[in-house]
Amino acid sequence: MTRITIIASGPELVGGRVRSFDGVFVDLMRGARQELQFASYYMMPQRLVFSELEAAVRRGVKTVIILNRFWGQSAVTKRFLCRLLKYKNLLLYSFEKSGSDLHAKVIVSDRSTAIIGSANLSFHGMYINYEIGIQVTGEYAWEVAKLIDTIASLSKPVTCKGTSS
Repeated sequence: MTRITIIASGPELVGGRVRSFDGVFVDLMRGARQELQFASYYMMPQRLVFSELEAAVRRGVKTVIILNRFWGQSAVTKRFLCRLLKYKNLLLYSFEKSGSDLHAKVIVSDRSTAIIGSANLSFHGMYINYEIGIQVTGEYAWEVAKLIDTIASLSKPVTCKGTSS
């Protein structure tokens, strides 16, 4: 059965039946048992959400992160993710298709729950900006996971070897 939850950021938008992006992200990462997939235009680590991401990687959850033009991300992001690459269950990709950008903001957990929205994985995206998205459980989450698999296949693996990032 498919279930949809509306999520948002912006103080006037969150409440009642609308959950906050950060709360849903944290729940999704804490609940992941086998796999997490991220596809995002931009990522800027911030304490709560990214400590949960690191915890998932440390407990052995296969984690696939695809960022638009990885080497153009902030130095903080590159350092954070390159440090996590010591864990073999983290697969990091850079989407660099000529003439195109990866503009998705999607997270999938265990191919059963997906978050699709407008928020970048950043402090502003989750707390400051006014963003809207949905959390989907069920068969559609599986379809979103397959799309992320395809995007990964179109992307370049990031190794961080020999870099000072």
